Amino acid sequence: MSFKQKPLAIAIALTLTSASSFSQTNNELGAITIYGSRFQEKDNQTLPQSNIISSVEIQKSGLTNIADVLKKIGGLPIRQDLYGNTNATIDLGGFGDSADNNVVVLLDGIRISENEQAPARISLIPIEAIEQIEITRGGNSALYGDGANGGVINIISKKNLDSLNIVSAGIGSNNTYQSNLYTAKKFGDISASVFGETNNSKGYRNNNQTASQSGGSIIQWQPNQYTKAGIRLFVDEQRNNLPGTLPLTWLNNNSKAKQQSIYSEQYKAESSNITIFASSKIDQVEYAIDISERNKHTHWQYDKDACELSSSCSQAYPSNSFASVNSSSTTRQINPRVRIDDFLVPQNKLTLGMDWLDWQFSRDVPEFTWGPSNASNKHSTSGFYANSDWTINSNNRLIGGYRTEKFKQSKYYADISGDEFDSDHQRITSHNIQYIRSIESTQLYAKHGKNYRLPNADDNYQLANLWTLSNPLKPQTSIDNEFGINYKNSSQQYSLSYYKSSITNEIGYDEHIYGNGNYPSSRRTGIFASARQTLTAMFSLRAQIQTINSKILAGTYAGKSVPSIPEYTSSFGVETRFNAKEMLDLAYRSVGKSYASGDNQNNGFRTNQQHYVDMRYNLKNGSWDWTASINNLLDKKQYDYAVYKPNYLDLYQRTVYPTLGRNFSLTGRYVF
Repeated sequence: MSFKQKPLAIAIALTLTSASSFSQTNNELGAITIYGSRFQEKDNQTLPQSNIISSVEIQKSGLTNIADVLKKIGGLPIRQDLYGNTNATIDLGGFGDSADNNVVVLLDGIRISENEQAPARISLIPIEAIEQIEITRGGNSALYGDGANGGVINIISKKNLDSLNIVSAGIGSNNTYQSNLYTAKKFGDISASVFGETNNSKGYRNNNQTASQSGGSIIQWQPNQYTKAGIRLFVDEQRNNLPGTLPLTWLNNNSKAKQQSIYSEQYKAESSNITIFASSKIDQVEYAIDISERNKHTHWQYDKDACELSSSCSQAYPSNSFASVNSSSTTRQINPRVRIDDFLVPQNKLTLGMDWLDWQFSRDVPEFTWGPSNASNKHSTSGFYANSDWTINSNNRLIGGYRTEKFKQSKYYADISGDEFDSDHQRITSHNIQYIRSIESTQLYAKHGKNYRLPNADDNYQLANLWTLSNPLKPQTSIDNEFGINYKNSSQQYSLSYYKSSITNEIGYDEHIYGNGNYPSSRRTGIFASARQTLTAMFSLRAQIQTINSKILAGTYAGKSVPSIPEYTSSFGVETRFNAKEMLDLAYRSVGKSYASGDNQNNGFRTNQQHYVDMRYNLKNGSWDWTASINNLLDKKQYDYAVYKPNYLDLYQRTVYPTLGRNFSLTGRYVF
């Protein structure tokens, strides 16, 4: 059987054999509130493509950062952040190196996705401050705008609690330790919470130390069930030593080594996120607004012997290659919206809203061997959207949305040519329509939409460096179709879907220009399947698989696969509850092969399949909760990201970022 046949067979078998969805059933979650429509909703309004990870499930896992929660509980395609922190690249739709810009990450409905080629700073959110995480697969630019091609992840913080105090701490392999504090108190109509988190580790590899602190506070005033207002603050600081990539030939024998003995690289970042929010409901109309500002400051520097790496070492690549780069960015957003119940017809909820975003960025390079010395960039968008969610009757639901958005970018680069680039105003639109048919415990659905991604400052930065290319990249657009079926009862939960995305002007790496360009046309097709089976009060099973077939259809790389996109990701788990206090979980994850980053011609090398076995024991004893974990139980020497550079010396043409070997952790949590 060929690989192209295997995913479909596996998906069908998985559905028939009753494994498990990655998140809990509603019975385990109890009463929940969802926010997928940009307003609070009851859980029966959850979209078929959505799943929720609750704070209860996060607490049971003993996991200490959101990236691990999304990977190990959510089962999402995740790879480590190349800056060495607990952020992560989340590839929901199969976009490889540009995955960070093709998924929208939200904090309480406010975009925290970066306007650069960088992952969202989910590390600034302490794990104990999270109420739930909502994961919605598939494009939704009509509601969320730029970058919602692969899906949306909304992280919801705890609010409006009467009284809660949590202290947790943990230790692990590689001199890892972490601590968490969360405290909440209610004073009449006002609730307030304060929280903080620390994470420190020597790191799996040499020169891989990390240290981070994050914290914040939420104050909310709620005089009645229809009105609330408040302020939310998150801050974080990170300091990391980076070992760089590892030559592939070193992986098994020297997987903890740095890229080179003389290689030195450090990264520091500080960020803050403050939001003022308010909402009120009068009769059938609900109003809400969020006003936020996010600031980030980074310092990055490295020093290496370029001639030890590159076969093209010359005056442009001197022997001692070094850089010291400082950057700052400020993102301001205003998001007013209104929802009208029973609009025109009963059970139709109409949401209207505006999204304003202004982003300013500056880069200063006081020491650099070649290239621009500084740059400043501005990016602004203003969009209007409308979304109708009509529950026609108990069996039929129709959802439709439309967005029109205007954006502008301007950039200045100071280098030997004094290049300046300024883009004109452009406007882009998006739409979607979805029909859901419910028959007892079964849901059938079909979705069609147009989604988009805007080129960001980093995408156009390389173009200005080439001097001969002055036109900005074109916006990426896609026509997306999805069909699926869900089934759920008290002990079983299954889902199976097929999706196809036809993309125009996909923004991706082009080795001929050493930066991002537009692929004329490309395509994604795939299957996602998950299921759950509670066998007895003691045993339950879970499993899921996602397959992705990615092809560039025209242009220089016609017929080639997009690099850094695994053919599939899958997971399978068995949970054993010995009694009301003790639980043992055994999980297996597998990731398929992909072409290395930079290998657009598909003639360099492909990554190996990855296989991970994790084991977790949880003990709940009164107010104490203990979790002990063994990760990568079989101590596989593996990697989740690879780079191909044919102009480098043989040893460094094929390099990888290794994942942790076998590692241990113990976390204790006390609630009072």
